[in-house]
Amino acid sequence: MKTLTLAALAVVTLTFVATTSMAQASSVKIGQLPDYSDISVNAITYQVNADLGRARVDLVFASKGFATGINDNNSPYSEDQYLVPGLSYSNSQVIYNDGSLPSVVCAELATKKGIFGQKTYFKPTGACSISLSKESQTSDDGFNQTTTTDTAILFQTK
Repeated sequence: MKTLTLAALAVVTLTFVATTSMAQASSVKIGQLPDYSDISVNAITYQVNADLGRARVDLVFASKGFATGINDNNSPYSEDQYLVPGLSYSNSQVIYNDGSLPSVVCAELATKKGIFGQKTYFKPTGACSISLSKESQTSDDGFNQTTTTDTAILFQTK
């Protein structure tokens, strides 16, 4: 029978703690857009209500399809706000927690100086991202089946 030395036991313990505390990747659908083949996410910002501890994601999308009259200003950009279940604001941080994983810090309060003074904003940590995925849905009216394709908006953690 082998016995572990104190140093070997410490390595085993540290390895166990490191592997059990690592967050696993998570993905949640937060919205849906019409299917445009050239759609992309142009900008991601976080907005918070500090009094309520709430946060949301503001996304700017770019697509030639938006400039065809779908939005009011006939611009190739569309901006929308999305509520992400589990996203909150606390201690100057935008935090994501879906209830089963350790919390992930998506953004932290930061300031930068510019020619018009100091600006406060939420600097992304890189732990959270947005991706787009094509989704097909089939509807059935009892006589015919129709398949449509949309673009799903996914909030992901790393």
